[in-house]
Amino acid sequence: MHKNNFDIFISYRKKVSGDKPEMLQQMLEFNGYKKRVSFDKDNLLGQFNVELLRRIDTCKDFLVLVMPTTFDDCNPENNKTANFYRKLVSLPINDFVSEIKRLGELPKEELATTINWQGNLQDAHIDYVRIEVARALLRKEKGEDINIVPVTLLRSERYSFSNLQLPADIKGIKDFQAVFFSDSDEARFKDIMPDLKKKMVSKAKLRIPFLAVGLTFIVILSLLFGFNQWNSITERQQAFTQCNTRAQYEEFIKLYPNTKEAEQGLDSLKEFEILWSNNKVYVNNKATGYVTEAEKVANCIDYVTWRPDITLAQLRACVDIFNHMMFIPAKDATFTMGQEDDISADAPPHKVTFTQNFYLCQFEVTQGWWSTIMEEEVCNDSIKYPKTDITYDKAKEFCEQLSRLTDITFTLPTEAQWEFAAMGNEEYIFSGSNDANKVAWYRSNSYGTVHPVGQMDCNGFQLYDMTGNVAEFCLDFFQLYSAESQVNPCITTSELADPKVVIRGGSYDTIKDFYLNLKHRDAQTKSQSNPNIGFRISFIKTNQ
Repeated sequence: MHKNNFDIFISYRKKVSGDKPEMLQQMLEFNGYKKRVSFDKDNLLGQFNVELLRRIDTCKDFLVLVMPTTFDDCNPENNKTANFYRKLVSLPINDFVSEIKRLGELPKEELATTINWQGNLQDAHIDYVRIEVARALLRKEKGEDINIVPVTLLRSERYSFSNLQLPADIKGIKDFQAVFFSDSDEARFKDIMPDLKKKMVSKAKLRIPFLAVGLTFIVILSLLFGFNQWNSITERQQAFTQCNTRAQYEEFIKLYPNTKEAEQGLDSLKEFEILWSNNKVYVNNKATGYVTEAEKVANCIDYVTWRPDITLAQLRACVDIFNHMMFIPAKDATFTMGQEDDISADAPPHKVTFTQNFYLCQFEVTQGWWSTIMEEEVCNDSIKYPKTDITYDKAKEFCEQLSRLTDITFTLPTEAQWEFAAMGNEEYIFSGSNDANKVAWYRSNSYGTVHPVGQMDCNGFQLYDMTGNVAEFCLDFFQLYSAESQVNPCITTSELADPKVVIRGGSYDTIKDFYLNLKHRDAQTKSQSNPNIGFRISFIKTNQ
């Protein structure tokens, strides 16, 4: 954790806010608030860190991103739950830590009873966004110096911030004047900055015009140190921008000790050390909530071998990807693959048995993950969208690059793995529901365009967008089913020079529910790419 004094804290719901929090931090830092803005991007290992609570207790400006579905899980009529959160956020820091740890170790049934959870038992969880907002409101009630600013969408037919129905512990958020932004294609999120700065109490540091800084800098350096000294600094700065790997940072610090860049290099080496974690990573980790030691052991891979030339950005992305690899309990499981159908390739139904468990990514591979792992440029506005317009072989190249960086064998899922995981240990037509509108972006609700990953409901294995958004490559070449029972089926050989490969899940452009059915299969020529086809990744834990 940084030891800076953060004047500004950004609270947000991770799965619905997309890249808005990071964009907001970047905009604020560019506008005079550098190193004064905090949010939980440095807490992505899946655990709620009490340091965040300390920052809420000391910040001057508390900004909360309110999207249309941010508070969907907060029942306005459940007073018992509101009282629970009210009591929890009023605890001193040390007592809060103890209570969170205790709650995190409770079985789901006992946790649901404790927090008076009224939804699906398996979905019971501690709502940390609710805690952050309630903690800030409590500070305000006590008369402490905290300025609360909601940042939310403009009012529309489908959404109104002022009409939100919220429980007692957080309903006070509506009493504060909000800053509004538009989600239209023509609008720019950064246009909120003038209004936002007017509502903030933290004062931006004045920025001297760039040209004036440059001219002054040149004059001073030429008078005091001469142009040779100036050239040396420029060379040092350029050298630092070329540092990406662990070895490069170490070499830079040796060459330029006791410099500002060397201090930054040490910070990067510390982050390398934390993420490197003695060649261990956690998988199937919780997005929120306290992670017990038993869960850490069960979900730890201790034989990752990071490539020496892995960049810091790649290491961050790899750790994030591992954290979103969901455990699929398939070992010794038998299920019926396919369905009865007289006119399509979805038939005949047949028994499939697995001999190993596997992991499947919670989300379709995003453009952000792709650009970082493959070292390609990407627009910041699109990093949460699935990567599309690639061929089957290109998708496999991503798997191979990820395998090279980690020494873990990543692949596309086999068609059998995909269907078993899409079922989610449930009996639904679509992945996670019998109502396509709850789990899928498709023609009737997508407005003909792709959407950021993870916005719809997940299935029983916590996998998102297995139905709709973009269709997904499977590892198999397309071939008609056999009625015979099979074990770990996968077809990756063909006599054709450019065979068809299996596509699953339907997309934002799919018209009929029939083609969204999780049992339905489609095909795409191996060498073709498509704007509505992406992929997700899989691996098998070798020591399971």
